[in-house]
Amino acid sequence: MVHPRVRTPSSRLGANPSIYNGLTVLDGTLTPQPSLAEEFTTQDARIWVFKLRKGVTFHDGKPLTPNDVVYSILRHKDPATASKAKVLADQIDTVKATGPNEVTITLTSPNADLPAILGTYHFHIVKEGTTDFNAGIGTGPYKVKEFKPGVRSIAVRNDGYWKPNRPYLDEIEFVGITDESARVNALLAGQVDLVSAVDPRSIDRIKGTGKYAVFETKAVSYTDLIVRDQYYPVPLPAVLGHEGAGVVEEVGRGVTSLVPGDPVVLSYGYCGSCAQCADRGQGDH
Repeated sequence: MVHPRVRTPSSRLGANPSIYNGLTVLDGTLTPQPSLAEEFTTQDARIWVFKLRKGVTFHDGKPLTPNDVVYSILRHKDPATASKAKVLADQIDTVKATGPNEVTITLTSPNADLPAILGTYHFHIVKEGTTDFNAGIGTGPYKVKEFKPGVRSIAVRNDGYWKPNRPYLDEIEFVGITDESARVNALLAGQVDLVSAVDPRSIDRIKGTGKYAVFETKAVSYTDLIVRDQYYPVPLPAVLGHEGAGVVEEVGRGVTSLVPGDPVVLSYGYCGSCAQCADRGQGDH
């Protein structure tokens, strides 16, 4: 199964969050919600106490313990693991089991966003001492039945899942289709029921069939609007015509609306070659 430590957004087996859980989970607004941790508290944003949910077991029947959480988080700090989340984990000073169902995380400096960080895909919880991830032993709603990297994975219902009356399906087959056009064609041909990572240019085509819905989730990335002009500062209305009743500006993927009051990031720089820079010396424009 895709390793939580080295997983990237492009390795979206979708199977990963189906197999594993984190201490927290991000909802549709990217707000961290309790998951394996039923409660998380802090007084200063530097020392965080996580109360683990009772009655949670891994797919092989082993109960979830604080030691599993300690192991899962601290391995990101080890350079030998080549974790893609090491830059996030470096702020973690210590992770300790401070009770039968309690883990305390101490940071090097306060960070109110720690619960959100722990809700990202890298920080899924695995069994203490796990080094072989092909079996995909997690606490998630589905268990690995078959795993063929780049081809397909089959996940079956975890009858011992800690969420009541979940999951809904008995089995899910994940098929590896790397080409976006091929994924969309497979969807429209009825060969698959759901696809991810849809190119914005395919959205109208999918919606035009009247048979499918397109789901969007918020993301943490943004596109900054870098404007270069011979005048300084650059008046935003002159660039976008962004005044009056409002202007709809398609940004990036063709579905983003820009209306009066929306934040726009303007970047000014020094090119060193134009008359304005020559007049200002090292001034920005």
